[in-house]
Amino acid sequence: MTEERVERLNFGVKGLMFNDEGKFLALHRWDAPQSPKLELPGGRIDFGETIEETLIREIREETNLEATPIELVTTWNYVKRDQTFQVVGIIYLASVTDLSTFKLSEEHDSYAWLELSELDRLARHFREPLEKQKEIISELVKQKRYGVV
Repeated sequence: MTEERVERLNFGVKGLMFNDEGKFLALHRWDAPQSPKLELPGGRIDFGETIEETLIREIREETNLEATPIELVTTWNYVKRDQTFQVVGIIYLASVTDLSTFKLSEEHDSYAWLELSELDRLARHFREPLEKQKEIISELVKQKRYGVV
């Protein structure tokens, strides 16, 4: 008897949000205690949503922050080890209106504000594409095209 393989493909969007110190927000999932790696806030697109609507909704759900998408930074790709699940997505630079409303959702158990030099603390599927765009992101940070507006 052969086992039928189920494959799922999802599309997601993540937000790269900086504070006034030029550090970006990274979250740790509660269901991955064995992994010290962090992710960016965001999630999967719901049918009928735009990418920007998804980003705004997911950031609100995960952090209680009101975000505004600014521009596309890069793409990312995650394939589960057993090859049954894949998420492809984009990372948007986003600004927020008020960091004092920040509250971590139940999906995550911790968070950190990281320097761009700390990209190694992110999961590989986020770290690698961001490293390729590090110079561009650094320039955006210098121009203050992010963060609290």
